[in-house]
Amino acid sequence: MNILNNVFQPTNIYLLEDDEIDAMSIIRAFDRYSIENPMIRFVDGQDALDFFAATNQTSPFIILLDLEMPRVNGFEFLERIREDHALSQSVVFVLSTSTAKEHISELYKNNIAGYIVKSDLDPNYDNLIRLLNSYFEIVQLPPQSH
Repeated sequence: MNILNNVFQPTNIYLLEDDEIDAMSIIRAFDRYSIENPMIRFVDGQDALDFFAATNQTSPFIILLDLEMPRVNGFEFLERIREDHALSQSVVFVLSTSTAKEHISELYKNNIAGYIVKSDLDPNYDNLIRLLNSYFEIVQLPPQSH
């Protein structure tokens, strides 16, 4: 089933997740749905920031962001991309184990598209794929910034 290909093309998807099991589960879910969008995984925010700087990436693109990562965590990463004109319009969905209300409030102040608690997702991440599909069926992304 190719539910996202027409919706996302050619948008890149960046997965920032240090947990190997979670990352592989998400990647397998995208594979199961034959999603052809480029997905690049980083194990921490610093690696992603270095990549964006080295490759002159511009938004929009989709970021699936874990919060608890080594070096540059999800909070720091989000603050830094929101301060960068070329990256500020990135669509960010936070995937976290935390249900802390103060975390959720702080992240929404940095214009995330959604805060998803990992335990609310089914084990195969199918509901994550359906959520992203529904979101991008009706949401228009801004043109690429330069």
